[in-house]
Amino acid sequence: MAENGPLESIQGGKAWYYCDPPMNLGEAPIYRASDSTLHWVDCLCEPPELHILKVDPVTGDAIGRARVLKLEDSVTVQFFRKNVPGSYICAYYQGVAFMDEATGKLQILKEIIPTDQRNKLRFNDGGVDAKGRFWLAEIDKKAMAFGPNKLPADYGEPKGRLWRYDPDGSLHQMEKGLVCGNGLAWSPDNRTMYLNDSVAMMVFAYDFDLETGSMSNKRLFIDRRSTFGEPDGMVVDTEGSLWIAVFASNRIMVFSPEGKHLKDIVYSAYNPACTTWGGKDLNILYMASGKDKNPSAKVDDEGGHMFIYKPKDTKGHRLNHRPKKVFSCTKCPKEFVRLDLLQRHLRRHEKGMWFRNIGGVVNAAPETQDEDAASSSKGQTTTPSIKEDDTISPVGTINARQIGGANSLFFDASTEMQDVPTDLGWLFQDTPLQSFENPELLGTINTPSPDLYGSLPPLYFQTPSIIPPSLPTDPWLTARSRLIASLGSLPPSLLESSFFYPQNLSSFYDLYFENYHPHFPILHRPSFSPTDASPFLIASLVTLGSTLAPDVTFFNIAKKIHDQLRWIIFGTGTFEPPAPLWCLQALLLIQAFEKMFSTRKHHELSSIFHSSIITLMRRGSAYTALSPIENDNSTSLEKSWYQWIDNESSRRTAFFAFIMDAQHAAIFGHTPVLSAVDIRLPLPCPDTLWDCPTPDQWEKMNQTTPESPQFLPTLRALLRKIPIPSVCSAFSRFILLHGLFSVITHLQTRDSMTLGVGVGRSPRHSSTSPSIEDWKDILGRAIDTWSFSLLSTTPSLCVEAARPLHRMAHIIMHANLIDFHIVAGAPSLLGSLLSRNDYAKAKSRVRAWSESFEASKTLVHCLFLVRETIFTNRQYRAWEDNIQLRPWSLYHATLILWAYGFMVEGKAEEDSPIVPAEEYLVRMMCSVDRQPTNIKGANQTRGLILAVRDCFEGCRWELVEEAYVTLGRLIGISGHEV
Repeated sequence: MAENGPLESIQGGKAWYYCDPPMNLGEAPIYRASDSTLHWVDCLCEPPELHILKVDPVTGDAIGRARVLKLEDSVTVQFFRKNVPGSYICAYYQGVAFMDEATGKLQILKEIIPTDQRNKLRFNDGGVDAKGRFWLAEIDKKAMAFGPNKLPADYGEPKGRLWRYDPDGSLHQMEKGLVCGNGLAWSPDNRTMYLNDSVAMMVFAYDFDLETGSMSNKRLFIDRRSTFGEPDGMVVDTEGSLWIAVFASNRIMVFSPEGKHLKDIVYSAYNPACTTWGGKDLNILYMASGKDKNPSAKVDDEGGHMFIYKPKDTKGHRLNHRPKKVFSCTKCPKEFVRLDLLQRHLRRHEKGMWFRNIGGVVNAAPETQDEDAASSSKGQTTTPSIKEDDTISPVGTINARQIGGANSLFFDASTEMQDVPTDLGWLFQDTPLQSFENPELLGTINTPSPDLYGSLPPLYFQTPSIIPPSLPTDPWLTARSRLIASLGSLPPSLLESSFFYPQNLSSFYDLYFENYHPHFPILHRPSFSPTDASPFLIASLVTLGSTLAPDVTFFNIAKKIHDQLRWIIFGTGTFEPPAPLWCLQALLLIQAFEKMFSTRKHHELSSIFHSSIITLMRRGSAYTALSPIENDNSTSLEKSWYQWIDNESSRRTAFFAFIMDAQHAAIFGHTPVLSAVDIRLPLPCPDTLWDCPTPDQWEKMNQTTPESPQFLPTLRALLRKIPIPSVCSAFSRFILLHGLFSVITHLQTRDSMTLGVGVGRSPRHSSTSPSIEDWKDILGRAIDTWSFSLLSTTPSLCVEAARPLHRMAHIIMHANLIDFHIVAGAPSLLGSLLSRNDYAKAKSRVRAWSESFEASKTLVHCLFLVRETIFTNRQYRAWEDNIQLRPWSLYHATLILWAYGFMVEGKAEEDSPIVPAEEYLVRMMCSVDRQPTNIKGANQTRGLILAVRDCFEGCRWELVEEAYVTLGRLIGISGHEV
């Protein structure tokens, strides 16, 4: 369009924030509302830099100096990733990457420009549309070098392209022929898309289809070729006007939705580069600039610094982030932010289309959008597109036969443990121990980057720390088809949801193996294949992995899947003896999901079916030996390896069930089903052997790996203060800790059958059992002996999972957790209704406990557990914890500390000052050491409870939500009030 008559010129003034040294080219400012910070890059610095500056959300003033991080490659545009704190999706020199806010490290997702083309092409500006698709534009460096609007006629078509990178990982070429692609933006109604070609000095407009992400009807919107200035970065306001930073012009130019030049904001920098809206109400315009490197540059030019402008009646738009009105379909679970889209959707219903995977917002999506993403006004960021695409994320596996079959899981008759008595007293005897993917597109690339969605997503999932190698085909298309077929009884809205997209399934799979597999390594990952394993096992595995997916949408879908998953497996006909191993593993993983991570209803169901699973496992076959393989010369090496995997996986599954039973009883107060003496198996093999990826490596390692010691003799040795053999893996040590849990709960609940209560004799007077006065001392010393297992020179998630449980072992030995829940008014651990009489009895028992020396022993470990969980030089958040029982253990320790103070000193005065959690902890630890009873200030727990409650805030797991509410109630805070 041509220039339009007189226009308003406003002095924007001098720089607002001075960078030291001045930037070469400031780009990509974005504002984060949650902490009111402004983020931008200097993309041409050597090395490139990321700047992060705290600003006042009302005035926009800078607070202090920016934090500056050095980058490993040039980044020209970045956006916050929804629900993934501290991470950006960005365009780097050659493609798409994630960038870490803390370190500036890049994690390459897709290299689009080959390295040998770096001298010809590079990426520049970009944007994110309202469906979460990332758009990025290239520069043709050779064409750009000719200067603004000076491209020779014989040059041919410029080589710069515009790409769209979708949340499913697929990459689409959307435009070509660009000299310098820049300044992407969308109109408030999402019907028009704008794209600048800076060096060509033109702004183009396109019709835009939000649902499909397609663009059409290209037209010249603003033409600067006959005047001055290169249209660079831009944003749109609530009225649809474009605010364009015009390079080589000293100004931001404002154009109406019709393309009329409305006004200029003139600055003291010759090269304005990029703009963004910020502030609490998105009413502050921030601008980054670049140095004027021309020899004729003015001495007082302030390029390379940051600028600000506060328009009086203008704001950045956020229609698609937080719509004022949502239109709901009455025939399916879709919602829309525009009435015309709903009407089109209803016309599709009239044609018999019950549900489509494009358009609208599925009910499972979060009710509110991410505040930070909404305020990143360079592009709109909302729930990602739910368009299904057959593109996939490569996952490397070794194909193997399905690991299955039925084995005797808890008893190995090939061992010499047949004659162990069932009385737990045997453990204490002083006898010798045994040895030990549109036709409209210009081009489509159907090879997304590895693992778009992964480890601890949209705006995009964080990628797992280990990216699997690329394969020519992806197993997750096959795995998805098998899952959909096997889970066909689920509602269509679940099966058609994005949860079952191949790349998401791959993500949840990786989340499982990175976060939960180390706790209970029952699957042999090197040979485990998602295409060969039972789809029901895969379903239980990926739903458990989804508990840590940053997008809560997927977790909510997983809960709905679990409403039926167990029943679907029951209907397969495998839930009967002898049950195949996959069935047992799937049911145990379902229980792991439901016990702690899901809803209260699922928690109760996991308790109800726990004993049934154990019974099924015990009746799997006669108590016969697992097939030995070391002397089987008639079979091939590969067959021997798979047989060994079956046997070892069976044992590990048995131990997993035992661990869950011990936790079931000790931490949740339910009746145990298994006893330590039921487990007559060797401990799992060392990790070096279990992780061997090939038969040859396994055979070689097997020759030098010592046999694992038996579980029972090793447990018994702990009771005699004999440390665990060094050959034992972290998982074996984890198992032995739960062996101690099992012994403790059995000695507490079945004293009359195992220890001869009332006999009153110590071990020296009895050959079978210690007295009731002595067994806690013996177990206490055994737990302390076990604690050497926490000493490790290498990172181990299994060891970390054991740390809070080590403290809980001491705690449960001296305190009845159920009583503390009752006294605190918490929901019943056993799911039963409680009477006033129950409360009175529990209160009486807790009071008696508080006056005993057992209280001091309990308090010490409660204090250590709190210290080791929340005072670790970083903010502990339960919602991001991959150690299942750590939040629950922290909750128990806090309840006990509160109850002790309440019993010995009464309720703290409401007007008394709040003692900070740190100070309370120090006081208590010193007092417990000097004066174990009647500790002064013990009831000053409000600061501690506030600190722990803060750790639980926002956690999606219902039991932790209950803990959050209970703790608030203890200090007079109701519901979710802060």
